[in-house]
Amino acid sequence: MNTFVALGLLLTVTDAIVLTRCEVANIFYNNGLNGYLGYELGHWMCVAFYESQYNTSARNVMESINDNLEATKFGMFQISNSKWCSDPDYPESPNVCEIQCEDLITDSGDYRVNIGCAATMVFFLGMKAWDSWIKNCNRTSFDDYYENCDIDFN
Repeated sequence: MNTFVALGLLLTVTDAIVLTRCEVANIFYNNGLNGYLGYELGHWMCVAFYESQYNTSARNVMESINDNLEATKFGMFQISNSKWCSDPDYPESPNVCEIQCEDLITDSGDYRVNIGCAATMVFFLGMKAWDSWIKNCNRTSFDDYYENCDIDFN
């Protein structure tokens, strides 16, 4: 079992696409996250950085939630199959975002599913949906996340 887990992690890392902060800034800005529900671009970038380090293929198995189901988090925002997306390994998920968890793992350059589900999470829970936001991103200035990136905020 340990060999299988190690191999799975190796494959995830090998196939990963890790975006630069400026790529992420432009993707998030162009998809309408700046100002969405009062959260500026830097909030979203901070969460994605602390959740996945901008790794579009990130997948992490979490500790067992009950006796027989382990939650897994997917994609740049590390969206959990225990509530937000559908996964055959977690059939009890309410699938609030109405998406397949595997669709959150992408190297296609289309991040709309990730962004849409993250926006849904924020609609229901605010940025407090992520512990990483509470611990690392609950501040007022985020210019360092998109400093020197070519973004037209006008």
